[in-house]
Amino acid sequence: MKFLVTGNYKTSKHFRNIFIFSNVFILVFIIMNLILEINQISLNHKEFIQILEPSLVLRLEKIHWKLFFFGITLIFLFSFIFHLEINQNKKVFLFGSSLILFLLYILNHLIISESIIYFYFFWFIVLSFHFQCLFLVFFILYSFYN
Repeated sequence: MKFLVTGNYKTSKHFRNIFIFSNVFILVFIIMNLILEINQISLNHKEFIQILEPSLVLRLEKIHWKLFFFGITLIFLFSFIFHLEINQNKKVFLFGSSLILFLLYILNHLIISESIIYFYFFWFIVLSFHFQCLFLVFFILYSFYN
């Protein structure tokens, strides 16, 4: 993990290859997870209520792997953003907004409600978090090649 902080993508070919491969891998992971989320949890409110898992243990198990994989994904993305030559305020905004959406995404899977407002809030948070991650990947790749 040391190379994520000390590496220089402008001078090191190996870091550059890790950088590109990691971003492509993260891009595929985010897209696949979004497709999985859409297929597992219905976009129909009535089906959504039936799919909700009442068991706290099973919900915690789902949250556990999401926390682990997206935690590692965000560590990689944040380390790549750290290397970009952009304004410090933009970096802080990207870190902060991503962390807030990540926490809402995790809490969103913990709380259960059958209301229609929760249904729309659930999907708003899920889609916002995934699109934020996709934006980060494309922003990093765009900044990398400029």
